[in-house]
Order: sequence, then C-alpha cells, then structure tokens
Amino acid sequence: MVELVSFLGSKVRLRPLRREDGALTAAWRNDPAIRDCQLGHRFPVTAEMEAAWFDSRLNDRSGGAFILAIEDLADDAFVGYAHLRDIDWIGRTAEFGISIGAKDRQGRGLGRESLDIMVCHGFTVLNLNRIWLRAAAFNDRAIALFRSAGFSREGVMRQHAYVGGQYYDVVLMGLMRDEHREGAITNSG
Repeated sequence: MVELVSFLGSKVRLRPLRREDGALTAAWRNDPAIRDCQLGHRFPVTAEMEAAWFDSRLNDRSGGAFILAIEDLADDAFVGYAHLRDIDWIGRTAEFGISIGAKDRQGRGLGRESLDIMVCHGFTVLNLNRIWLRAAAFNDRAIALFRSAGFSREGVMRQHAYVGGQYYDVVLMGLMRDEHREGAITNSG
C-alpha cells in the first residue's frame, strides 16, 4: 500500500486529495481545453460521477496509484493534481500524469516543481526504476516540460487520441532512475 504523505517545495505543496477538491476537479475535467489534453476519461462528468471517482481514489488501498493535490504556496490554493499510477511493484515502473487545472496558474513553474517532487519520490522512496508517461502530440507545452525534466521520447502511438473530430498521435516518454537528477524536496507529513 502507498502511504499518503505531503511534500513541500519552494512553490507548491503536494497533499492527499480531499473530497472537497471534487468541485474544482469536475470543473477542470469539463473544460474542453483541459480535457482535450488529458488521455484518460474524455467525457463530461457530473458532480455525482466526480464524487464516485473521489470515493474510489480515497478508499483505494491497493498500492497501485499515488495521487496528490497541488497547492500554490503563494495563497494555498488548490490548482491541480499529479499522480503515479499503474505502479508495477515487480517491474518497478509507474505512469506519471499531471494537470494544472487552474489556467491562471499555468506557466508559473508549479507543474515543473510538482513533477520533480513526484519523480524524486518515485525513484528514491518507492524505489521505481522507470517512470513513463503519455502526451498528446499536439500538447507542445507538456512535451517541453517533460523533456526539460529529463524524459526521453520512447515511441509514438499513432492516431491514438481522438480530439475534436480528428485523430492525433500520442507520444510515449520515459525516465530511468539512473538518468534522474535529484532535487531537494521536503516530506512534510
């Protein structure tokens, strides 16, 4: 089982999700500009659907996922979430994902610091050997972010995402533990 903890960076606090976060996550997941860049659930969600999703996340003790809320330390606002999921405890791999849903907080380095914290935790505490991710090929900002953090392009899933009536490639990227540059993080709980 993955123990839920909090982390403190210079710009963000990562903490366990709370049920009250659901109103914002539902709004973000219903925003077409955000939803189009996510490769998971691609349909609008109701408050009830989001509550059920939260219940499943908050009650999951399988150890296969580690999801944290992202708070901006400037004002303690909940601005997004990041996760390691599909954790393979034998192969020591996990998929990374992130969303800064608060559009006015994008481009401020909150996503990068959150990514660094999650990756560092994955390699140093969870003892992962490889962290991988998927990004829609048209999501240039995300691909640039992942590349700047050391992720390498590993492949392409051709015409894998259907967005706005058109098929798009999905880029696969990965980072190995021995390629990772550790940054300082503080475990605050």
